[in-house]
Amino acid sequence: MPPPRFGLCLCFALVGGVATATPVLAEPTAPAAMQPAASEAVVVLAGAAGRDPKLRALLSELLERRGVHARISEQNSFGRTQLLHGAAPGNGVLVFIVPGLAGNVGLYFRAPDGERFLLRSVLLRAGFDDVGRELVGQVVETAVASLLHSGDGLTREQAQLALTSDESATAAAKPHGPERPGQAPPRSRPKPASAPSHPRTTTTLEGWFALRYGVVALGRELGVAHGPGLELGLGVKRGLLLRGRVTLERDFSQSFETSRIAAELTRVQLRFAADAGLPLTSLQMLLVSLGIGQDRLDVKPTASAGSSVSPAAAFQDQAPVAHLEFRYEASLGRFRVAAALGADASLVETHYDVAYPTERERVVRPWLLRPSASIALAFCPPWATF
Repeated sequence: MPPPRFGLCLCFALVGGVATATPVLAEPTAPAAMQPAASEAVVVLAGAAGRDPKLRALLSELLERRGVHARISEQNSFGRTQLLHGAAPGNGVLVFIVPGLAGNVGLYFRAPDGERFLLRSVLLRAGFDDVGRELVGQVVETAVASLLHSGDGLTREQAQLALTSDESATAAAKPHGPERPGQAPPRSRPKPASAPSHPRTTTTLEGWFALRYGVVALGRELGVAHGPGLELGLGVKRGLLLRGRVTLERDFSQSFETSRIAAELTRVQLRFAADAGLPLTSLQMLLVSLGIGQDRLDVKPTASAGSSVSPAAAFQDQAPVAHLEFRYEASLGRFRVAAALGADASLVETHYDVAYPTERERVVRPWLLRPSASIALAFCPPWATF
């Protein structure tokens, strides 16, 4: 039973992309002071922000990706004393998210030392939709990291002055009582044109360490092979996710038997793949994966009972393989569950024969195109953000 002939070819594809988010300036409306602990952020959601469960999930994911534990609560109102003169300083960042007038959302931050502050304002034209939530989440993520890992921020006096100015502007924008008859309406001062703010995007470098279980259909004679494996990878996420991934899988032994010959086969699969995909939501992603690899087969022929055929010596067979799959991934904090459907295409035709003096009998012929499926549980630590 001689090993088959084979050749090798490979291909790879990568795609790049960009997503955006925006910061701005200051405004208040509604939360309660809490005492944060080390490497964490206490996020207080006011009004409509507290009634949005998707915003909570997104903030937790973005902050956990920075290595910051998020404690999220909600309340109905917000006063500047909660920000400026709240509880004693702790080791975490205090965050208030306060919806204001005409779609404006005030974002207020107090540093762990209790003496540095950041004030931001974001205009959400469609409220807390997917774009609005992502915009708020990016500003919160960036500001929390800045206060934890740098000396940036306003002093208490600067923050109080900015809040006072902002409250005055908000009061002036509210409608007043009816005008007296014959009295001309006051002229409003034209606002100076402000320079357009440029969206700020972040890029995250994240690892991929996964346990997996794979299944592949090999053909009529061999049926389905399956077994456990490992995945190692490194990805870059900036809206679009690009990842390089290595998979090693060892299938459980298979056997086949005819009236003349039998054999036991043990398969080890090695794959090098490139994944590219876009988020479906803040916690779900759809990807396509292209790769190449090799199937290594240990074959141990034996003679069937009563057969006059002399089995060949055990041998090892190797064949190059191209791989394509579609992946669905769902985040669970720093863990991710992945399910994939795809196909392996053998780049050589493999078959196993019984040789007679004048002819050969083909007894096993695996499919060239082999459907596959897998499921994996991965740990995805963020290594760097820039």
